[in-house]
Amino acid sequence: MGLLLDVAGSHGASLNEVLMVPPPPPTRSYAPVSNRDLVDLIDERTDKIVGLPVKSRRFGLSQKGQQMFGTYTFDVGDAERGLSIGFRNSYNKTLSVGIVTGASVFVCSNLCFSGDAFKVVKKHTVNVWQSVTEIIDTAIMAAATNYQALDADFCAWKAVEVQEARGAELIGRALYDGVLAPQQATIAMADWRNARHEQFADRTAWSLYNCYTEAVKKGPAGAQINRSTGVHDWFRGQHQQAWRTAA
Repeated sequence: MGLLLDVAGSHGASLNEVLMVPPPPPTRSYAPVSNRDLVDLIDERTDKIVGLPVKSRRFGLSQKGQQMFGTYTFDVGDAERGLSIGFRNSYNKTLSVGIVTGASVFVCSNLCFSGDAFKVVKKHTVNVWQSVTEIIDTAIMAAATNYQALDADFCAWKAVEVQEARGAELIGRALYDGVLAPQQATIAMADWRNARHEQFADRTAWSLYNCYTEAVKKGPAGAQINRSTGVHDWFRGQHQQAWRTAA
């Protein structure tokens, strides 16, 4: 599944479980956003703006139910990919409300998001709901554009050959740059050496990228969106000509 909850205290959840977690009481300086209101708003806006059939909905809870996150994947008629929306919320002030749009790779349920598509509510003040509505509308209205930008990256990366040694070097560089944690780099290296999915066995930048997106499933579930956007933006920044030169 797109949300891999590979950390203690995190688990996949039903919509009902997500909605049953009670929000904390508001204070003078803090106004919580309820999971119910957030999910209802995303449902309403995606139905109105996206207008595509939903292929899957996934929800998760972490930190004893105080963090909530989810993904919707929409069928765009592509056998390999779908348009994906990721979102998060918390009741313990550990995560701001956030939403991002991008793509999902069906073969391995990997999420692909870019940082410029990630919208976050900065403050939970008394007017927070207006801010939430604005960022969700902005993100969803840009969903098609964000998906097309990712698709262009994917098509370009499929055409770039990367020799095995060069791929290993780039994984090491990602570790050095802090894009991958040590355990994630180990996962990426194992997948690059021996692809777990036949579709990614070719020695291309696209196959290498999927090693990264597989690896960043490992870690705190509430931060998965951040890890996914960080990987994509870093990977995009690695000039394709450098791969060709070293290949």
